[in-house]
Amino acid sequence: MSPGVVHTKMWDQIDSERADIYGLKKGDAIHSITPTNPKGRAGKLSEIAGLVFYLVSEGNYVNGQSINICGGLQLN
Repeated sequence: MSPGVVHTKMWDQIDSERADIYGLKKGDAIHSITPTNPKGRAGKLSEIAGLVFYLVSEGNYVNGQSINICGGLQLN
């Protein structure tokens, strides 16, 4: 699975570090990335969890695949 930007505690930390390094306000780093996504927002953990649930419950014939779950922003 290849998730795009998903709003998590890790992203909060990245955002905070980038704010300190570049003199930005907290929140600006993630907001500068999300407009490049066709959905215009970061993903939600529940969206990622939905794919995980499908793969472990119904996807027993899926092998060796990288599935982009990124709101249209491909990370190949």
